[in-house]
Amino acid sequence: MKKYFSSIKNFFHSGKKVQKKDLFSPRHDWKYILVFFFVAIACSILIHWVIYIQAERGVWLNKEATPVKMNMSIQHSDLNEVVEIFEAKESHFDFIKKNPTTVSDPSL
Repeated sequence: MKKYFSSIKNFFHSGKKVQKKDLFSPRHDWKYILVFFFVAIACSILIHWVIYIQAERGVWLNKEATPVKMNMSIQHSDLNEVVEIFEAKESHFDFIKKNPTTVSDPSL
């Protein structure tokens, strides 16, 4: 374990001193970008694994659904009005299909 931590320490701290001009150089920053990338990937994998396990166990499923009773009465007159509206629309569409309008070309 100590060897592992020393290798990580050596990864970030090379033997040379970092001068002020080297603080914002790509040679110095790529290590931090690489570490951030792998940490982000590891966090993403962990979060997706937790979500998968919870979905497998059914944690998010609502097993106690309450039945909903709907007391609705359909009035015959309202139903007839709706049917008449649809029949009127159907006859209007049939009329348009049989008598298409001619559109004049404005470029002529």
